[in-house]
Amino acid sequence: MLFSTSNVAAQESEGEFSEEFVEYIMGYVDNIKHLLEQAKEEYANGNVDKAHSLATEAYIDNYEFIEWELAQYDEELIEEVEWMMREELRSMIKEGAPVSDVNAKIDTILIKMDSIAAIVPEFGIFTILILVIGILGAVVVSSKNSKIIPRC
Repeated sequence: MLFSTSNVAAQESEGEFSEEFVEYIMGYVDNIKHLLEQAKEEYANGNVDKAHSLATEAYIDNYEFIEWELAQYDEELIEEVEWMMREELRSMIKEGAPVSDVNAKIDTILIKMDSIAAIVPEFGIFTILILVIGILGAVVVSSKNSKIIPRC
């Protein structure tokens, strides 16, 4: 299922992302991270074409599907990662940069992908938070009510 920007805004205005939306975004984030780890391994093994193909797949077939969804939350981060994946990493691989430089670039992108993942909070955390607030509210109201009614 593809989500439009209006769907994302509607979910945000409700104060919580749907579980389906979180799974959608996190599926792409996890896939990008996996593909970049594979690209790092392939490049270290001298498989430049395979590494470039994996880096391209991580960007075109995955990142492109979530960048518009998340740009409204941290446009600078989203654009920075896009530039790193689309231009820097793929150019480094094509040009035969040292393995250590490619590894460092991929590691930086992976860290930034963790930051992107943090944009979309886990659905369960909000549910638990709302539940705890509801319980605390009930306890407070209940304790105030018991003080209003004198005990004999």
